[in-house]
Amino acid sequence: MSHDRKRIIANNIKKYIKKEGITQKQLAEAINISPSTMSDYMNLRSHPSWGVIQRIADYFGIKKTDIDTTWKDFEDEIKPNYTPNVTSTIAIRDKRDIERQLEALLNDTSEQGGFAAYGGKHPSEMTEQEYEDHILFKNAIKETLRIAKRINREKHIPEN
Repeated sequence: MSHDRKRIIANNIKKYIKKEGITQKQLAEAINISPSTMSDYMNLRSHPSWGVIQRIADYFGIKKTDIDTTWKDFEDEIKPNYTPNVTSTIAIRDKRDIERQLEALLNDTSEQGGFAAYGGKHPSEMTEQEYEDHILFKNAIKETLRIAKRINREKHIPEN
């Protein structure tokens, strides 16, 4: 990771720490990393993994891109093998439906002790690998729901 990127991440974390009125140590404890590791991030000696950046973003209720402005959202990286047209865009209503369906599905798998549950652990209690797997699982389901919505919408739009 470049020194500039480390600086961007550290400066953004500092900004949100100050805005929230907490210490680096409090943030470190909240996201389940050691205070010395957080200090290493802030002093540009090392950089947080994607999973740690996601936990920081979740803690502050922001997007990963607010911490690492060089990161592209998962949805932006997915390039479907089709040429989008006006009728294939996802409506805001559909996006809200997808979020509700995703939340319901994750809650259902959590209650049943499924993959998303990790033994009932809160994301802040998960290991870094468990958390990264959880985010990948969530993003895969979200993308699948988005594609299903698009296909269903295209299937029901009359041709001119």
